[in-house]
Amino acid sequence: MRPGTFDWPAQYAGDTADTIGFTVVQDDIPVVLTGAQIRMQVRASVGSAPILDLSIAGGQIAIVDGGNGIFRVGNYLNPATPGSYIYDLEVSFPDGRVKTYFRGSYVIESEVTR
Repeated sequence: MRPGTFDWPAQYAGDTADTIGFTVVQDDIPVVLTGAQIRMQVRASVGSAPILDLSIAGGQIAIVDGGNGIFRVGNYLNPATPGSYIYDLEVSFPDGRVKTYFRGSYVIESEVTR
């Protein structure tokens, strides 16, 4: 299964990111996320170092309703480096399965006030 594409709304350099909610559905059925770990990395390119590394353990991702596949991403500062980046979001399930459900672009715009 290919990951779904979600292009993140443009963010401002150095600002706190808006919280965005997601629901993971496969074949019209919510994916149970109870006990899962979720990570998201933002990079300039596939082989580059991450400029953001978000996770449940880090407090930037939270499962809101695991039985219905609902989680949110937020509670972090965007890097001060404007640019066009890529990301993907990976779920590790308690049974050992790993699935990437979302990918897309992540744009950080320059701020005027510093």
